[in-house]
Amino acid sequence: MITPIVPITGTTGTSPNSPVTLDPGGSVQPSFGSYLQSALNQVTDLQTQSDKAIELAGAGAGPDVHTVMIQMEQAKLALDLTVQIRNKAVEAYQEIMRMQM
Repeated sequence: MITPIVPITGTTGTSPNSPVTLDPGGSVQPSFGSYLQSALNQVTDLQTQSDKAIELAGAGAGPDVHTVMIQMEQAKLALDLTVQIRNKAVEAYQEIMRMQM
């Protein structure tokens, strides 16, 4: 079973879910960190739902095989997308670090 991702707490006392940016109209928008945390929580939820469906189907008390397979594929695709986004972010960071000043 996959353990959920826990947020990293900062030393300034602000949480990653705190809104910190303003749009031109002056209203508060959620920060990039809160958006990212929300997306990771959704991926974790898909993984958890898939695991529960597998356990229930194995016990004979859960949904049919088609539903389980669809949930497994949704969780797999979400995780694959997350990994690809992480790879692109690391690649961009490495490219910036290679720049000459």
